[in-house]
Amino acid sequence: MNKRSLIFASRILLFLLIAVALTIVFFPKNKGKNVLTNIDPRRYGRACEIVERCNDIVAVSCKPEVDGPFLYVDEKTGAVVAECGGVCEIGNCPPDSCPPKAWVCN
Repeated sequence: MNKRSLIFASRILLFLLIAVALTIVFFPKNKGKNVLTNIDPRRYGRACEIVERCNDIVAVSCKPEVDGPFLYVDEKTGAVVAECGGVCEIGNCPPDSCPPKAWVCN
């Protein structure tokens, strides 16, 4: 390989590395949910995803539209603060527990 080819190949490699880095930054796995948190939604079920964050509470949707739970999770501990959604339709939720009182964001 001559010097010119090496420079060309290194520029292409640099371009590819920048493209991959930008893809990782601007297209995270949690598509459309620009919620920065340490909570892994798969911990609560395969179909779960983070939908919102308010102070130290994270809203985790586990398909409540098909009777799955909608969870409010403490971001620091990972403990479920309130469980809403389909589970409440069978009477397992205390009245006025959803959303929890700590959820004060709009």
